[in-house]
Amino acid sequence: MGFSHPVGRVYSSAMKPAEKSRSRKPRSAATEQPSREPKQPISWSDIDLVKRHPAIMRRSESIIVVIDMQEKLMTAMKERYEIIMQSGKLLQAASILSVPVLVTEQYPKGLGHTDKRLAAFLDGAAFFEKTSFSAVGETSFVTALENSGRKHVALVGIETHVCVAQTALDLKVRGYEVTVAADAIASRKCTDRDVALELMKASGITIATVEAIIFQMLEKSGGEEFKKILELVK
Repeated sequence: MGFSHPVGRVYSSAMKPAEKSRSRKPRSAATEQPSREPKQPISWSDIDLVKRHPAIMRRSESIIVVIDMQEKLMTAMKERYEIIMQSGKLLQAASILSVPVLVTEQYPKGLGHTDKRLAAFLDGAAFFEKTSFSAVGETSFVTALENSGRKHVALVGIETHVCVAQTALDLKVRGYEVTVAADAIASRKCTDRDVALELMKASGITIATVEAIIFQMLEKSGGEEFKKILELVK
């Protein structure tokens, strides 16, 4: 006699095992999803600009130094029109932002005074005659720089491989931050200029452009200063 094997078990309603309760407990406040409210834009007043990279020029710590941009020297520079234009922009920005300016002249009796095309931008600047190639060799210049209380120097002028480079290196070793405006310096020979820039960069001196320096000192947009700077760099 054969036996039939049940394929599956069938329960009557009375025989079904009790089902587990699936009721959920209410979420506590700690487990609730955070609301996705749109983020508010950050205003400049909320941004801390106190801790900035030392290579960035800040107007309260900056000073512009114009190195030997004299009439007789300028005539030997192929890029003289470019460096006069760019230096003029930086000097105008310095005036807008109340950044002081120092000007050196190498043996002016023989080489003449600072180019007249820059004269209009040098009201209030202090001038220093020198015979040493480095401006640091002139005591009155060093004294004026120290008295200014400014510790970040931006250099423009000529010649890159002589007076500009020596001044930059001497300032750096004395603890100053130094930035050289690459589009506002020149040498008679391109090779001299390029090698001097490499030397200064390798020595920890920052190489930047005039426009970069201007916007570093400006720091933020908005206001009358910003409008004047925009007109200047257009």
